[in-house]
Amino acid sequence: MLSKSGRRIPLGRDFTLACARWVHEQKEQVKESPPATTSGLLDAFVQCSLPQASERSAFCRCAELDTLRDYFTACGNPGFEAINSETCFLNWCKRDNRVRIPDGPIRLLRRVWKFALELDLTKRPCPWNPVDLRNLRVTLEAVDVLSMFAAGSLRQLLLEILGSGDSSGTTIGQSSSMECEVSLAKDLLVAIDRAISSLRASGRAQLVPRTASITTAELFTLLETPEVALARPPGRLLLEHRRLELKEALNSKRRTASKSPATQPMTAEHESADLSGQADQTERQRSDQIEEVAEGDIR
Repeated sequence: MLSKSGRRIPLGRDFTLACARWVHEQKEQVKESPPATTSGLLDAFVQCSLPQASERSAFCRCAELDTLRDYFTACGNPGFEAINSETCFLNWCKRDNRVRIPDGPIRLLRRVWKFALELDLTKRPCPWNPVDLRNLRVTLEAVDVLSMFAAGSLRQLLLEILGSGDSSGTTIGQSSSMECEVSLAKDLLVAIDRAISSLRASGRAQLVPRTASITTAELFTLLETPEVALARPPGRLLLEHRRLELKEALNSKRRTASKSPATQPMTAEHESADLSGQADQTERQRSDQIEEVAEGDIR
C-alpha cells in the first residue's frame, strides 16, 4: 500500500490484520483532508470501506449511495450542519415515486454519520432518525392479497390503501356508520379465509399470520399513515400457480431419478451372472460330449 506521498506502507501477511491496517491508513488520509460537504463525506466513507462480502450486497450499497448523492445534489450539496431531518428526504422520495425502499438509504446515512463522529469530522448528532418500513411492507402485501378476494366497500377500501382506488369515494364516510363497520368486518373475515387458503395452496404460508391478524380498524389507520406511500408493493403476488403442487411434482421426479441409477447396475450385474452361468453349463455339456466320443473311439 502506498500513502499519498508515495511512501510504501507494509500491511503484513495476516489478511485480517492487513485489512484493519488498510482501513486505519485510509481514515488517517481522510483526517488530513476532511470533507466539507455531504457528498464529500459519502466519498470518504466509501474510501475507508472494505469491499462488500457478496455481489448483491455491493449492488444494494451502490444503489443506496446513488440515492443519497442524488438527494443531496438536489439540495445543493449542503454541509454537515445544514442537513435537515429525514422527513425532507422522505418527501423527496414520495415525489414521482423516486425511491421504492427509502429506509435503506436512511440506515446507510446513519452509518456514514457514525463514521464521521468517529473521525471527529462533526460533533452534531445524526439529524436523521431511523425509519424501518419492513413490517409495513409485509402488512401491505397482506392487504394486496386480501384485495384479490374482497368485494364491494371492502375492496374499495383495500385498493384505496394500495393507491389504486378512488380516494374521493365514500369509504371513509362509511366508517362512521356502525352498520357499515359490521358489514366490513364480516366481509373481511370471508376474504381472510379465502386468502389464507390460497396462500397455503400457493406455498406462501409466511404471509398467513399477518393476513389473518388484519382488522378493519387497522385498515382505516393505514389510510391515514403517510409512510404507506413509501412501502406499497411494486406489483401483485401470483397465487394461481400452485407452488406446493409443482414442488411436490419436482420432488417426486427427483426421487424417481435418484433411484434409477442405483437399480440399473444391480440388474445388469444379475444379468451378467445369469449369462455367465449359462455359458458354464454349455461348456460342461460340450466337455461331456467330447469325453463320450473319445471313449467310443477307444472301444
